[in-house]
Amino acid sequence: MDYMKTSGIILFFFILLHFTSLQAQVQPSGMIGFASDSDDKSYISLAIDKQPVTFEFNSFSDFKYGIGQHNPPRSSVSIEANTGWKLVYSADQNLINQDGIHQIQADNIGLSIEILSQNNFILWQNNETEKLSLSPTVLLTGRKNKNNKGKSKISLDILWEMGTQRGNMCPSSLLDQNLKSGTYTTTVQFVITESL
Repeated sequence: MDYMKTSGIILFFFILLHFTSLQAQVQPSGMIGFASDSDDKSYISLAIDKQPVTFEFNSFSDFKYGIGQHNPPRSSVSIEANTGWKLVYSADQNLINQDGIHQIQADNIGLSIEILSQNNFILWQNNETEKLSLSPTVLLTGRKNKNNKGKSKISLDILWEMGTQRGNMCPSSLLDQNLKSGTYTTTVQFVITESL
């Protein structure tokens, strides 16, 4: 009986050691559908913090419950417009291991937003955590207010998480996915376009 207990403990520690070098990076990138400086034309501007978002999985808890549900990494975004708009995001590919072969499905990454300031725009947002997808997904829209004069500026943070299984993210923990250790990366495109 003591031998069986010891074997279970050794296996448990082997799993922890196997995952100690897993890291994931998300590289945010922004694009603007169009921009015009003329006052009589529609204008949209997008500025996004392009610093990589890094997740490091170092414990059993990280693999079982994910990272980012509490104190999530953030990317700052600023939008300036005088017209209605929509902000769409998508991953270029699943997260790819540095070996170029192994992958982590994009839906293990989740994002939500926190509005920091807004001015004269009616905003729509889903308060749930949304999965990262390879297909373009609307994150946020702004509709021009009838009383709006000139350009309106909105500041927000994108909140990132990985492996938390919240919202419509992948329902399996990273621990259950039997991932190869190493560094995984992907790029996430944010595209803002006019929306009437």
